[in-house]
Amino acid sequence: MVIITSCLRGKAGTKAAESAAQVLKEKKAKIESTFSKFPNVKAEITWVEKGLDGRLRPHRWEVIRDKFPDFDIYIDDNPSLVANSPSTLKYMNQIPNIKDKVFVLNDYKSNRKVTGPNIYHVKTEVSDLKNEDFEKAAQELKNKKLHQENQNPKGKNYWPWIIGGGLVGGSLIILLGFYFWNRKRKKR
Repeated sequence: MVIITSCLRGKAGTKAAESAAQVLKEKKAKIESTFSKFPNVKAEITWVEKGLDGRLRPHRWEVIRDKFPDFDIYIDDNPSLVANSPSTLKYMNQIPNIKDKVFVLNDYKSNRKVTGPNIYHVKTEVSDLKNEDFEKAAQELKNKKLHQENQNPKGKNYWPWIIGGGLVGGSLIILLGFYFWNRKRKKR
């Protein structure tokens, strides 16, 4: 799982830069105390800056296209990557296999207009989760994996012994056959 979050880069030495650093620190702490409890979680912090047109760059879709194009599920509370506007579709088409991806949006009134066969809306109750909920879920995942490993223990693979035994047995039969054939030939 990759969590992509953005921070507005302020000019060095300004209050904006100090504020951005504090926001970044808080975001990292929240991710570390929640999602990082799960295995294979990476946080991608993207610094964004305002372009000449006043829009923030890089866009989220550019980060995904350039660093994580093989994603399966995209979850966001902002429908900008998923919306069916011509500009969004132009960008989306730069992500490989975009039509096969699953998009999940919060069930905000403003997001409900975004629809499609691979677009899902979830209730925002998930925002009521506490840090302890992540710890509990991560522990449940570990327990489930441990249970599966106990159900299907590794090391009970007998094929190497069967193949090895077959090779040794076959070699022994050939050697015995050669020995008796050679003995019979000497008797003549």
